[in-house]
Amino acid sequence: MSSARNQGDGLAECDIIFAGGEGTTACVTAGRLAAADPSLKITILEAGPHTKEIQEHIQPGRYFSHLTLPGETFTFHKAKPSDSLAGRSVIVPAGRCLGGGSSVNFAMYTRAAASDYDDWEVVHKNSGWGSKHLIPLLKKAETYQPGVKPGNDTHGDSGPIKVSHGDTIYVDLKSGRRSDTPHHYIYPQGHNGISKCWTGAAGARAVGVEYVNDTAGRAKGYKPSIIKASRLVVYLLEPLDLPPSGIGASRVLQKCNIQQLVDLPENPDHNLMFAPYFASEDADSLDTIFRGSPTEVAPHAEKWLAEGKGLLTHNGLDSGIKIRPNAEDLKEIGPAFAKRWQDYFANAPDKPIMWIGTLAAYAGANPAAPRRKYFSMTYFTKYPASVGRVHISSADPYTPLDFEPGPADVGVLRWAYKKGREIARRMPVFRGEFDLGHPSFSSGSGAASKISEGPVEISAPDIAYSKEDDDAIDQYHRQFDYSAVETSWHSVGTCAMKPRGEGGVVDSKLNVYGTQGLKVADCSITPANVGSNTYNTALAIGEKAAVIIAEELGIRGV
Repeated sequence: MSSARNQGDGLAECDIIFAGGEGTTACVTAGRLAAADPSLKITILEAGPHTKEIQEHIQPGRYFSHLTLPGETFTFHKAKPSDSLAGRSVIVPAGRCLGGGSSVNFAMYTRAAASDYDDWEVVHKNSGWGSKHLIPLLKKAETYQPGVKPGNDTHGDSGPIKVSHGDTIYVDLKSGRRSDTPHHYIYPQGHNGISKCWTGAAGARAVGVEYVNDTAGRAKGYKPSIIKASRLVVYLLEPLDLPPSGIGASRVLQKCNIQQLVDLPENPDHNLMFAPYFASEDADSLDTIFRGSPTEVAPHAEKWLAEGKGLLTHNGLDSGIKIRPNAEDLKEIGPAFAKRWQDYFANAPDKPIMWIGTLAAYAGANPAAPRRKYFSMTYFTKYPASVGRVHISSADPYTPLDFEPGPADVGVLRWAYKKGREIARRMPVFRGEFDLGHPSFSSGSGAASKISEGPVEISAPDIAYSKEDDDAIDQYHRQFDYSAVETSWHSVGTCAMKPRGEGGVVDSKLNVYGTQGLKVADCSITPANVGSNTYNTALAIGEKAAVIIAEELGIRGV
Protein backbone atom coordinates (compact mmCIF):
# COMPACT_ATOMS: atom_id res chain seq x y z
CA MET A 1 0.00 0.00 0.00
CA SER A 2 1.69 3.19 -1.18
CA SER A 3 1.75 6.57 0.50
CA ALA A 4 -0.37 9.48 -0.69
CA ARG A 5 1.24 11.82 -3.24
CA ASN A 6 1.73 15.51 -2.41
CA GLN A 7 0.51 17.95 -5.06
CA GLY A 8 2.02 21.31 -5.89
CA ASP A 9 -0.84 23.14 -4.16
CA GLY A 10 0.01 21.46 -0.86
CA LEU A 11 -2.86 18.99 -0.95
CA ALA A 12 -2.08 15.32 -0.62
CA GLU A 13 -3.62 13.05 -3.24
CA CYS A 14 -4.26 9.34 -3.42
CA ASP A 15 -6.42 6.98 -5.45
CA ILE A 16 -8.85 5.79 -2.79
CA ILE A 17 -9.65 7.19 0.64
CA PHE A 18 -11.26 5.13 3.38
CA ALA A 19 -12.62 7.74 5.77
CA GLY A 20 -13.01 5.76 8.95
CA GLY A 21 -15.44 5.38 11.77
CA GLU A 22 -15.91 1.63 11.40
CA GLY A 23 -12.39 0.48 10.68
CA THR A 24 -13.17 -3.26 10.51
CA THR A 25 -14.48 -3.17 6.96
CA ALA A 26 -11.99 -0.52 5.84
CA CYS A 27 -9.09 -2.82 6.67
CA VAL A 28 -10.68 -5.74 4.82
CA THR A 29 -11.51 -3.79 1.65
CA ALA A 30 -8.32 -1.74 1.56
CA GLY A 31 -6.19 -4.78 2.29
CA ARG A 32 -7.75 -6.83 -0.51
CA LEU A 33 -7.39 -4.01 -3.04
CA ALA A 34 -3.79 -3.24 -2.06
CA ALA A 35 -2.80 -6.90 -2.30
CA ALA A 36 -4.32 -7.15 -5.78
CA ASP A 37 -2.74 -3.91 -7.04
CA PRO A 38 0.28 -2.76 -4.97
CA SER A 39 0.57 0.39 -7.10
CA LEU A 40 -2.68 1.79 -5.68
CA LYS A 41 -2.33 4.85 -3.45
CA ILE A 42 -4.73 4.04 -0.60
CA THR A 43 -5.21 6.15 2.51
CA ILE A 44 -7.09 5.04 5.63
CA LEU A 45 -8.13 7.85 7.94
CA GLU A 46 -9.14 6.81 11.46
CA ALA A 47 -9.53 8.95 14.58
CA GLY A 48 -7.88 6.64 17.07
CA PRO A 49 -4.45 5.04 17.44
CA HIS A 50 -2.74 2.10 15.81
CA THR A 51 -3.07 -1.27 17.54
CA LYS A 52 -0.02 -2.99 16.09
CA GLU A 53 1.46 -5.49 18.60
CA ILE A 54 -0.17 -3.74 21.58
CA GLN A 55 -0.95 -6.38 24.21
CA GLU A 56 -4.33 -4.92 25.21
CA HIS A 57 -5.44 -5.61 21.64
CA ILE A 58 -3.65 -8.78 20.58
CA GLN A 59 -4.21 -10.68 23.88
CA PRO A 60 -7.90 -11.67 23.68
CA GLY A 61 -8.54 -11.88 27.42
CA ARG A 62 -7.75 -8.19 27.91
CA TYR A 63 -10.74 -6.93 25.91
CA PHE A 64 -12.67 -5.93 29.04
CA SER A 65 -10.02 -3.36 29.96
CA HIS A 66 -11.17 -1.15 27.09
CA LEU A 67 -14.58 -0.78 28.74
CA THR A 68 -13.57 -0.56 32.40
CA LEU A 69 -10.64 1.82 31.82
CA PRO A 70 -11.68 3.67 28.66
CA GLY A 71 -8.89 5.41 26.83
CA GLU A 72 -8.29 6.36 23.23
CA THR A 73 -9.75 3.23 21.66
CA PHE A 74 -13.46 3.95 22.20
CA THR A 75 -15.84 6.79 21.45
CA PHE A 76 -18.74 6.79 23.91
CA HIS A 77 -22.02 8.08 22.48
CA LYS A 78 -24.60 9.10 25.09
CA ALA A 79 -28.26 8.87 24.14
CA LYS A 80 -31.07 11.14 25.24
CA PRO A 81 -32.88 9.97 28.40
CA SER A 82 -35.65 7.48 27.62
CA ASP A 83 -38.92 7.07 29.51
CA SER A 84 -38.87 3.39 28.49
CA LEU A 85 -35.60 3.02 30.43
CA ALA A 86 -36.78 4.83 33.58
CA GLY A 87 -35.21 8.08 32.41
CA ARG A 88 -31.84 6.46 31.78
CA SER A 89 -29.41 7.48 29.04
CA VAL A 90 -27.88 4.54 27.18
CA ILE A 91 -24.14 4.71 26.48
CA VAL A 92 -23.03 3.18 23.18
CA PRO A 93 -19.27 2.64 22.77
CA ALA A 94 -17.82 2.52 19.26
CA GLY A 95 -14.35 1.30 18.34
CA ARG A 96 -11.93 4.19 17.80
CA CYS A 97 -8.67 2.66 16.55
CA LEU A 98 -7.36 1.01 13.43
CA GLY A 99 -9.52 -2.06 12.94
CA GLY A 100 -12.47 -0.53 14.78
CA GLY A 101 -14.54 -3.08 16.65
CA SER A 102 -12.41 -6.01 15.50
CA SER A 103 -9.56 -4.64 17.65
CA VAL A 104 -11.58 -4.12 20.85
CA ASN A 105 -14.66 -6.38 20.75
CA PHE A 106 -15.39 -9.58 22.71
CA ALA A 107 -13.96 -11.60 19.77
CA MET A 108 -17.19 -13.62 19.68
CA TYR A 109 -17.89 -15.63 16.54
CA THR A 110 -21.47 -16.07 15.39
CA ARG A 111 -22.91 -15.97 11.89
CA ALA A 112 -26.14 -14.34 10.82
CA ALA A 113 -29.00 -16.58 9.69
CA ALA A 114 -28.99 -17.29 5.96
CA SER A 115 -32.47 -15.76 5.80
CA ASP A 116 -31.04 -12.46 7.09
CA TYR A 117 -28.93 -12.06 3.97
CA ASP A 118 -31.67 -13.44 1.74
CA ASP A 119 -33.92 -10.68 3.13
CA TRP A 120 -31.29 -8.15 2.08
CA GLU A 121 -31.52 -9.41 -1.48
CA VAL A 122 -35.24 -10.20 -1.82
CA VAL A 123 -37.12 -8.00 0.63
CA HIS A 124 -34.86 -4.98 0.28
CA LYS A 125 -34.07 -5.46 -3.43
CA ASN A 126 -30.26 -5.71 -3.33
CA SER A 127 -29.14 -8.03 -6.10
CA GLY A 128 -25.99 -9.97 -5.26
CA TRP A 129 -26.36 -9.69 -1.46
CA GLY A 130 -28.12 -12.99 -0.68
CA SER A 131 -26.67 -15.81 1.42
CA LYS A 132 -25.51 -17.65 -1.71
CA HIS A 133 -23.31 -14.63 -2.49
CA LEU A 134 -22.09 -13.71 1.01
CA ILE A 135 -21.36 -17.13 2.52
CA PRO A 136 -18.60 -17.80 -0.06
CA LEU A 137 -17.05 -14.46 0.92
CA LEU A 138 -17.20 -15.41 4.61
CA LYS A 139 -15.45 -18.68 3.73
CA LYS A 140 -12.82 -16.66 1.90
CA ALA A 141 -12.21 -14.51 4.99
CA GLU A 142 -11.77 -17.31 7.54
CA THR A 143 -9.70 -20.28 8.58
CA TYR A 144 -12.04 -22.44 10.63
CA GLN A 145 -9.59 -24.13 12.99
CA PRO A 146 -11.98 -26.72 14.47
CA GLY A 147 -11.60 -28.32 11.04
CA VAL A 148 -13.40 -28.29 7.72
CA LYS A 149 -14.90 -31.53 6.51
CA PRO A 150 -14.65 -32.63 2.84
CA GLY A 151 -17.47 -31.21 0.80
CA ASN A 152 -18.00 -28.42 3.34
CA ASP A 153 -19.94 -25.48 1.90
CA THR A 154 -20.07 -23.34 5.05
CA HIS A 155 -16.62 -22.65 6.52
CA GLY A 156 -13.26 -21.61 5.08
CA ASP A 157 -9.85 -23.22 5.59
CA SER A 158 -7.35 -20.69 4.20
CA GLY A 159 -8.59 -17.17 5.05
CA PRO A 160 -6.73 -14.57 7.12
CA ILE A 161 -9.20 -14.53 10.05
CA LYS A 162 -8.91 -17.47 12.47
CA VAL A 163 -11.89 -19.06 14.27
CA SER A 164 -11.17 -21.41 17.19
CA HIS A 165 -12.12 -22.76 20.64
CA GLY A 166 -15.01 -24.90 19.52
CA ASP A 167 -16.07 -22.38 16.85
CA THR A 168 -17.01 -19.55 19.24
CA ILE A 169 -14.10 -17.12 19.17
CA TYR A 170 -11.93 -15.06 16.80
CA VAL A 171 -8.58 -16.25 18.17
CA ASP A 172 -5.74 -18.09 16.46
CA LEU A 173 -5.56 -21.46 18.19
CA LYS A 174 -1.85 -21.78 17.40
CA SER A 175 -0.61 -18.37 18.56
CA GLY A 176 -3.34 -17.38 21.04
CA ARG A 177 -3.67 -13.97 19.37
CA ARG A 178 -6.81 -12.00 18.62
CA SER A 179 -7.81 -12.37 14.99
CA ASP A 180 -8.56 -8.76 14.00
CA THR A 181 -8.55 -7.07 10.61
CA PRO A 182 -5.54 -4.70 10.85
CA HIS A 183 -3.10 -7.47 11.83
CA HIS A 184 -4.37 -9.73 9.06
CA TYR A 185 -5.23 -7.38 6.18
CA ILE A 186 -3.22 -4.16 6.72
CA TYR A 187 -0.11 -4.43 8.88
CA PRO A 188 1.49 -7.17 6.75
CA GLN A 189 1.39 -4.67 3.83
CA GLY A 190 2.28 -1.41 5.57
CA HIS A 191 -0.11 1.44 6.43
CA ASN A 192 -0.77 5.16 6.01
CA GLY A 193 -1.32 7.98 8.52
CA ILE A 194 -4.36 8.27 10.76
CA SER A 195 -6.34 11.46 11.42
CA LYS A 196 -9.81 12.64 12.41
CA CYS A 197 -11.85 13.29 9.28
CA TRP A 198 -15.14 14.04 7.60
CA THR A 199 -16.02 14.03 3.91
CA GLY A 200 -15.59 17.07 1.68
CA ALA A 201 -17.50 17.29 -1.60
CA ALA A 202 -17.62 19.43 -4.74
CA GLY A 203 -21.21 19.64 -5.89
CA ALA A 204 -22.51 16.08 -5.64
CA ARG A 205 -19.20 14.43 -6.49
CA ALA A 206 -16.93 13.32 -3.66
CA VAL A 207 -13.41 14.54 -4.40
CA GLY A 208 -11.67 14.12 -1.09
CA VAL A 209 -11.77 14.32 2.67
CA GLU A 210 -11.28 17.24 5.03
CA TYR A 211 -9.75 16.15 8.30
CA VAL A 212 -8.02 17.47 11.41
CA ASN A 213 -5.42 16.19 13.80
CA ASP A 214 -7.47 14.60 16.57
CA THR A 215 -5.47 16.08 19.46
CA ALA A 216 -5.82 19.58 18.04
CA GLY A 217 -9.47 18.97 17.22
CA ARG A 218 -10.38 18.06 20.77
CA ALA A 219 -8.61 21.22 21.95
CA LYS A 220 -10.78 23.22 19.50
CA GLY A 221 -7.67 24.71 17.93
CA TYR A 222 -7.64 22.91 14.64
CA LYS A 223 -7.15 23.93 11.04
CA PRO A 224 -8.56 21.39 8.59
CA SER A 225 -6.32 19.64 6.09
CA ILE A 226 -7.51 18.12 2.82
CA ILE A 227 -6.59 14.92 1.07
CA LYS A 228 -7.96 14.33 -2.41
CA ALA A 229 -9.01 11.06 -4.00
CA SER A 230 -8.57 10.69 -7.73
CA ARG A 231 -10.83 7.62 -7.99
CA LEU A 232 -13.06 7.01 -4.96
CA VAL A 233 -14.02 7.98 -1.41
CA VAL A 234 -15.37 5.20 0.82
CA TYR A 235 -17.09 6.42 3.97
CA LEU A 236 -17.23 4.26 7.13
CA LEU A 237 -19.69 5.63 9.61
CA GLU A 238 -19.88 3.49 12.79
CA PRO A 239 -23.25 4.66 14.23
CA LEU A 240 -23.17 8.03 12.45
CA ASP A 241 -24.89 9.16 9.26
CA LEU A 242 -23.81 11.41 6.36
CA PRO A 243 -25.02 14.98 7.17
CA PRO A 244 -21.58 16.50 8.02
CA SER A 245 -20.91 16.25 4.28
CA GLY A 246 -24.13 18.02 3.30
CA ILE A 247 -25.78 14.75 2.33
CA GLY A 248 -28.90 14.02 4.33
CA ALA A 249 -32.29 15.16 5.53
CA SER A 250 -32.94 18.88 5.21
CA ARG A 251 -34.32 19.27 8.74
CA VAL A 252 -31.09 17.88 10.24
CA LEU A 253 -28.80 19.93 8.02
CA GLN A 254 -30.70 23.20 8.48
CA LYS A 255 -30.57 22.87 12.27
CA CYS A 256 -26.77 22.53 12.03
CA ASN A 257 -26.34 25.31 9.43
CA ILE A 258 -24.88 22.91 6.86
CA GLN A 259 -25.56 23.47 3.17
CA GLN A 260 -27.54 20.59 1.71
CA LEU A 261 -25.95 19.01 -1.37
CA VAL A 262 -28.07 15.87 -1.67
CA ASP A 263 -31.46 15.22 -0.07
CA LEU A 264 -31.60 11.81 1.63
CA PRO A 265 -33.77 10.45 4.48
CA GLU A 266 -32.88 9.85 8.01
CA ASN A 267 -30.53 2.49 14.03
CA PRO A 268 -31.11 -1.09 15.19
CA ASP A 269 -28.91 -2.75 17.85
CA HIS A 270 -29.28 -5.71 20.24
CA ASN A 271 -30.43 -5.33 23.87
CA LEU A 272 -27.80 -6.90 26.14
CA MET A 273 -27.74 -8.12 29.77
CA PHE A 274 -25.18 -9.78 32.05
CA ALA A 275 -26.81 -11.46 35.08
CA PRO A 276 -24.03 -12.37 37.59
CA TYR A 277 -23.75 -15.56 39.65
CA PHE A 278 -21.24 -16.70 42.24
CA ALA A 279 -18.96 -19.50 41.01
CA SER A 280 -17.12 -22.21 42.92
CA GLU A 281 -13.49 -21.57 43.76
CA ASP A 282 -12.31 -24.37 41.46
CA ALA A 283 -13.96 -22.74 38.42
CA ASP A 284 -11.90 -21.29 35.59
CA SER A 285 -12.81 -17.61 35.29
CA LEU A 286 -11.41 -14.39 33.84
CA ASP A 287 -12.15 -12.38 37.00
CA THR A 288 -8.47 -11.99 37.85
CA ILE A 289 -7.73 -10.73 34.34
CA PHE A 290 -10.76 -8.41 34.29
CA ARG A 291 -10.33 -6.97 37.80
CA GLY A 292 -6.91 -8.03 39.04
CA SER A 293 -3.74 -6.03 39.62
CA PRO A 294 -0.82 -6.17 37.16
CA THR A 295 0.92 -8.53 39.58
CA GLU A 296 -2.06 -10.91 39.53
CA VAL A 297 -2.30 -10.80 35.73
CA ALA A 298 1.47 -11.27 35.20
CA PRO A 299 1.55 -15.12 35.37
CA HIS A 300 -1.17 -15.31 32.70
CA ALA A 301 0.72 -12.85 30.50
CA GLU A 302 3.94 -14.85 30.88
CA LYS A 303 2.18 -18.06 29.83
CA TRP A 304 0.66 -16.31 26.81
CA LEU A 305 4.03 -14.87 25.76
CA ALA A 306 5.86 -18.18 26.18
CA GLU A 307 3.26 -20.58 24.76
CA GLY A 308 0.32 -18.65 23.30
CA LYS A 309 -1.81 -20.56 25.83
CA GLY A 310 -3.81 -19.94 28.97
CA LEU A 311 -6.73 -17.75 30.03
CA LEU A 312 -5.50 -14.72 28.06
CA THR A 313 -6.24 -16.61 24.83
CA HIS A 314 -9.94 -16.72 25.66
CA ASN A 315 -12.88 -14.34 25.89
CA GLY A 316 -14.67 -16.30 28.61
CA LEU A 317 -17.66 -17.06 26.37
CA ASP A 318 -17.57 -20.85 26.53
CA SER A 319 -20.97 -21.65 25.10
CA GLY A 320 -24.26 -20.20 23.99
CA ILE A 321 -27.50 -20.99 22.24
CA LYS A 322 -29.67 -19.18 19.75
CA ILE A 323 -33.17 -19.87 21.01
CA ARG A 324 -36.75 -19.64 19.76
CA PRO A 325 -39.86 -19.86 21.97
CA ASN A 326 -42.34 -22.72 21.94
CA ALA A 327 -46.09 -22.22 22.46
CA GLU A 328 -45.79 -22.10 26.26
CA ASP A 329 -42.90 -19.64 26.02
CA LEU A 330 -44.98 -17.33 23.81
CA LYS A 331 -47.65 -17.25 26.52
CA GLU A 332 -44.95 -16.38 29.05
CA ILE A 333 -43.60 -13.55 26.88
CA GLY A 334 -47.08 -12.09 26.59
CA PRO A 335 -49.52 -10.77 23.98
CA ALA A 336 -47.47 -7.64 23.23
CA PHE A 337 -45.03 -9.88 21.32
CA ALA A 338 -47.65 -11.77 19.31
CA LYS A 339 -47.72 -9.55 16.23
CA ARG A 340 -43.94 -9.27 16.11
CA TRP A 341 -43.71 -13.08 16.27
CA GLN A 342 -46.17 -13.62 13.46
CA ASP A 343 -44.80 -10.90 11.20
CA TYR A 344 -41.08 -11.60 11.59
CA PHE A 345 -40.30 -14.99 13.16
CA ALA A 346 -43.08 -17.53 12.63
CA ASN A 347 -42.21 -18.24 8.99
CA ALA A 348 -38.42 -17.88 9.37
CA PRO A 349 -37.33 -20.93 11.42
CA ASP A 350 -33.63 -20.00 11.25
CA LYS A 351 -34.26 -16.69 13.04
CA PRO A 352 -33.83 -16.95 16.85
CA ILE A 353 -35.30 -14.31 19.14
CA MET A 354 -32.49 -14.48 21.70
CA TRP A 355 -28.90 -15.52 22.31
CA ILE A 356 -28.26 -16.92 25.80
CA GLY A 357 -24.80 -17.99 26.96
CA THR A 358 -22.22 -18.02 29.71
CA LEU A 359 -19.43 -15.55 30.43
CA ALA A 360 -16.78 -16.82 32.85
CA ALA A 361 -16.49 -13.57 34.82
CA TYR A 362 -18.36 -10.75 36.52
CA ALA A 363 -19.05 -8.17 33.80
CA GLY A 364 -20.57 -5.45 35.96
CA ALA A 365 -19.14 -2.28 37.42
CA ASN A 366 -20.59 -2.32 40.93
CA PRO A 367 -17.78 -1.43 43.37
CA ALA A 368 -19.62 -3.44 46.08
CA ALA A 369 -19.00 -6.69 44.20
CA PRO A 370 -16.69 -8.83 46.37
CA ARG A 371 -13.47 -10.13 44.87
CA ARG A 372 -14.12 -13.78 44.06
CA LYS A 373 -14.99 -16.00 41.11
CA TYR A 374 -18.16 -15.41 39.12
CA PHE A 375 -19.91 -16.39 35.95
CA SER A 376 -22.61 -14.45 34.14
CA MET A 377 -25.59 -15.51 32.11
CA THR A 378 -25.47 -13.27 29.08
CA TYR A 379 -28.46 -12.69 26.85
CA PHE A 380 -29.31 -10.36 24.02
CA THR A 381 -32.24 -9.93 21.67
CA LYS A 382 -31.38 -11.03 18.15
CA TYR A 383 -33.94 -8.89 16.31
CA PRO A 384 -35.32 -6.35 18.77
CA ALA A 385 -38.42 -4.39 17.88
CA SER A 386 -36.71 -1.42 19.52
CA VAL A 387 -34.87 0.90 17.17
CA GLY A 388 -33.36 4.34 17.72
CA ARG A 389 -32.18 7.33 15.75
CA VAL A 390 -28.82 9.09 15.59
CA HIS A 391 -27.87 12.36 13.89
CA ILE A 392 -25.27 15.07 14.14
CA SER A 393 -26.18 18.04 16.34
CA SER A 394 -23.66 20.54 14.96
CA ALA A 395 -21.29 21.14 12.07
CA ASP A 396 -18.49 20.70 14.63
CA PRO A 397 -17.50 17.00 14.48
CA TYR A 398 -16.66 17.04 18.21
CA THR A 399 -20.16 18.00 19.34
CA PRO A 400 -22.03 15.03 20.88
CA LEU A 401 -24.52 13.27 18.62
CA ASP A 402 -28.29 13.74 18.75
CA PHE A 403 -28.95 10.14 19.77
CA GLU A 404 -32.39 8.83 20.72
CA PRO A 405 -32.83 5.17 21.78
CA GLY A 406 -35.92 3.08 21.24
CA PRO A 407 -37.94 1.32 23.99
CA ALA A 408 -36.77 -2.01 25.39
CA ASP A 409 -38.28 -5.37 24.32
CA VAL A 410 -39.43 -5.99 27.87
CA GLY A 411 -41.38 -9.27 27.58
CA VAL A 412 -38.66 -11.05 25.62
CA LEU A 413 -35.95 -9.89 28.04
CA ARG A 414 -38.02 -11.08 31.03
CA TRP A 415 -38.38 -14.52 29.44
CA ALA A 416 -34.65 -14.67 28.69
CA TYR A 417 -33.71 -13.74 32.26
CA LYS A 418 -35.77 -16.66 33.57
CA LYS A 419 -34.36 -19.11 31.00
CA GLY A 420 -30.80 -18.06 31.77
CA ARG A 421 -31.34 -18.36 35.50
CA GLU A 422 -32.62 -21.92 35.18
CA ILE A 423 -29.53 -22.86 33.16
CA ALA A 424 -27.26 -21.20 35.74
CA ARG A 425 -28.88 -23.02 38.70
CA ARG A 426 -28.03 -26.37 37.12
CA MET A 427 -24.37 -25.67 36.34
CA PRO A 428 -21.82 -27.51 38.52
CA VAL A 429 -20.02 -24.24 39.41
CA PHE A 430 -23.22 -22.46 40.59
CA ARG A 431 -22.98 -21.03 44.11
CA GLY A 432 -25.93 -18.64 44.11
CA GLU A 433 -26.98 -15.27 42.69
CA PHE A 434 -25.03 -12.07 43.31
CA ASP A 435 -28.05 -10.15 44.58
CA LEU A 436 -26.85 -6.67 43.60
CA GLY A 437 -26.84 -7.79 39.96
CA HIS A 438 -30.38 -9.25 39.98
CA PRO A 439 -33.94 -7.92 40.26
CA SER A 440 -35.00 -6.49 43.61
CA PHE A 441 -37.46 -9.22 44.54
CA SER A 442 -39.37 -8.78 47.79
CA SER A 443 -37.89 -10.55 50.82
CA GLY A 444 -40.70 -13.12 50.92
CA SER A 445 -40.56 -13.98 47.23
CA GLY A 446 -39.65 -17.50 46.16
CA ALA A 447 -37.59 -15.86 43.41
CA ALA A 448 -35.33 -13.91 45.79
CA SER A 449 -31.58 -14.19 45.24
CA LYS A 450 -29.61 -16.30 47.70
CA ILE A 451 -26.29 -18.00 48.33
CA SER A 452 -26.13 -21.72 47.45
CA GLU A 453 -23.78 -24.56 48.32
CA GLY A 454 -24.18 -26.03 44.85
CA PRO A 455 -26.50 -26.50 41.87
CA VAL A 456 -30.03 -27.86 41.95
CA GLU A 457 -30.85 -31.17 40.32
CA ILE A 458 -31.44 -31.15 36.57
CA SER A 459 -35.01 -32.34 37.27
CA ALA A 460 -35.72 -29.64 39.89
CA PRO A 461 -38.82 -27.52 39.23
CA ASP A 462 -38.32 -24.07 37.72
CA ILE A 463 -38.67 -21.01 39.93
CA ALA A 464 -42.28 -19.77 40.12
CA TYR A 465 -42.62 -16.03 39.57
CA SER A 466 -45.54 -13.87 40.72
CA LYS A 467 -46.87 -10.78 38.93
CA GLU A 468 -44.88 -8.71 41.47
CA ASP A 469 -41.75 -10.69 40.56
CA ASP A 470 -42.33 -10.06 36.84
CA ASP A 471 -42.64 -6.34 37.51
CA ALA A 472 -39.34 -6.47 39.43
CA ILE A 473 -37.65 -8.15 36.45
CA ASP A 474 -39.01 -5.51 34.06
CA GLN A 475 -37.76 -2.74 36.34
CA TYR A 476 -34.40 -4.52 36.56
CA HIS A 477 -34.02 -4.26 32.79
CA ARG A 478 -34.96 -0.57 32.76
CA GLN A 479 -33.37 0.82 35.89
CA PHE A 480 -30.35 3.04 36.26
CA ASP A 481 -27.78 1.05 38.21
CA TYR A 482 -25.08 -1.52 37.54
CA SER A 483 -27.35 -4.15 35.99
CA ALA A 484 -29.67 -2.42 33.53
CA VAL A 485 -30.14 -3.44 29.92
CA GLU A 486 -27.57 -1.88 27.62
CA THR A 487 -26.27 -1.87 24.09
CA SER A 488 -24.40 -4.86 22.73
CA TRP A 489 -22.25 -2.52 20.59
CA HIS A 490 -23.99 -3.74 17.43
CA SER A 491 -25.45 -0.50 16.05
CA VAL A 492 -26.32 -0.86 12.36
CA GLY A 493 -28.46 0.50 9.58
CA THR A 494 -28.01 4.28 9.70
CA CYS A 495 -27.28 4.42 5.93
CA ALA A 496 -29.46 1.56 4.78
CA MET A 497 -28.92 -0.22 1.47
CA LYS A 498 -32.47 0.05 0.11
CA PRO A 499 -34.25 1.67 -2.81
CA ARG A 500 -34.15 5.43 -2.42
CA GLY A 501 -37.94 5.63 -2.42
CA GLU A 502 -38.04 3.25 0.59
CA GLY A 503 -35.71 5.28 2.78
CA GLY A 504 -32.44 3.97 1.40
CA VAL A 505 -29.15 5.87 1.42
CA VAL A 506 -26.97 3.58 -0.73
CA ASP A 507 -27.69 1.25 -3.64
CA SER A 508 -26.58 -2.37 -4.03
CA LYS A 509 -23.19 -1.20 -5.36
CA LEU A 510 -22.76 0.87 -2.16
CA ASN A 511 -23.05 4.18 -4.03
CA VAL A 512 -24.62 7.04 -2.06
CA TYR A 513 -27.73 8.15 -3.94
CA GLY A 514 -27.35 11.47 -5.75
CA THR A 515 -23.54 11.45 -5.66
CA GLN A 516 -20.60 10.26 -7.71
CA GLY A 517 -17.37 8.75 -6.42
CA LEU A 518 -18.78 8.20 -2.93
CA LYS A 519 -19.59 4.84 -1.33
CA VAL A 520 -20.45 3.65 2.17
CA ALA A 521 -19.10 0.24 3.17
CA ASP A 522 -19.64 -0.86 6.75
CA CYS A 523 -22.46 -2.10 8.99
CA SER A 524 -24.33 1.17 8.61
CA ILE A 525 -25.53 -0.10 5.20
CA THR A 526 -27.40 -3.11 6.59
CA PRO A 527 -31.04 -2.79 5.47
CA ALA A 528 -32.29 -4.99 8.33
CA ASN A 529 -30.82 -6.38 11.55
CA VAL A 530 -28.79 -9.59 11.69
CA GLY A 531 -29.11 -12.31 14.33
CA SER A 532 -25.43 -12.41 15.24
CA ASN A 533 -22.48 -10.45 16.53
CA THR A 534 -21.79 -7.91 13.82
CA TYR A 535 -18.04 -8.55 13.34
CA ASN A 536 -18.84 -11.46 11.04
CA THR A 537 -21.26 -9.34 9.01
CA ALA A 538 -18.66 -6.57 8.81
CA LEU A 539 -16.23 -9.07 7.30
CA ALA A 540 -18.82 -10.02 4.69
CA ILE A 541 -19.46 -6.37 3.81
CA GLY A 542 -15.71 -5.64 3.60
CA GLU A 543 -15.08 -8.59 1.29
CA LYS A 544 -18.11 -7.72 -0.86
CA ALA A 545 -17.05 -4.07 -1.10
CA ALA A 546 -13.60 -5.14 -2.28
CA VAL A 547 -15.17 -7.21 -5.07
CA ILE A 548 -17.49 -4.37 -6.13
CA ILE A 549 -14.75 -1.72 -6.16
CA ALA A 550 -12.28 -3.99 -7.96
CA GLU A 551 -14.82 -4.70 -10.70
CA GLU A 552 -15.56 -1.00 -11.16
CA LEU A 553 -11.90 0.04 -11.21
CA GLY A 554 -10.71 -2.85 -13.35
CA ILE A 555 -8.55 -4.42 -10.63
CA ARG A 556 -7.93 -8.14 -11.05
CA GLY A 557 -7.26 -10.75 -8.41
CA VAL A 558 -9.66 -9.71 -5.62
